[in-house]
Amino acid sequence: MDFNEYFAGIDPNGLKDTYDIKLLICYLLSTITEPLSPDQLNYIFQSEGLVNYFSYTVALKELLESGHIKETKSESDTKYAITPLGLDSAHKLQSSLPRSLRDKVVSVALSLLTRLERQKNVEVSLKKVEDGYLVQCRIADVGSDLLNFTMYANNETQANIMKLHFEQHTDLLYRTILAIGIGDKKAFSELLGAFEPKLSE
Repeated sequence: MDFNEYFAGIDPNGLKDTYDIKLLICYLLSTITEPLSPDQLNYIFQSEGLVNYFSYTVALKELLESGHIKETKSESDTKYAITPLGLDSAHKLQSSLPRSLRDKVVSVALSLLTRLERQKNVEVSLKKVEDGYLVQCRIADVGSDLLNFTMYANNETQANIMKLHFEQHTDLLYRTILAIGIGDKKAFSELLGAFEPKLSE
């Protein structure tokens, strides 16, 4: 096997050893105050190349089997949570992991959870009108809405593309409109450069 290919995409400071990955998973779940779904956990470890995917799946399986983490299921989803055994291991052995890596995995997790929480307050809907569609976007907040606007689309295809992009980039959308509103050209330029359109999940 070509191990360079096997570990391709991993950050130079990322982990390849299953034991270290297990410690990092336990550390993350002991630090974050809420259980994480399989998709959330996978995103956190894979999006920044923190670990090798195959070693990660083995580590997760072994943690479940050893009782360091537990799986809870409901009608809507599955979550992973730390157990007292996993918590003890995380506290005793976390110092063997690089501080930069521990901080990074927590940072990615908090960023994801913050984004998901904001998305709960986002409503994007389509309304058919005589000459096309109206795309309505609303970001709710405590009290007045943070953002509330309607845009016209010529046809259903264009309307669905707009809806998808508004849903995927809500935070970027708000910050870009704010930058234009207050005349912050530098921020607007940086935000525009960060936009990466996606037509599918």
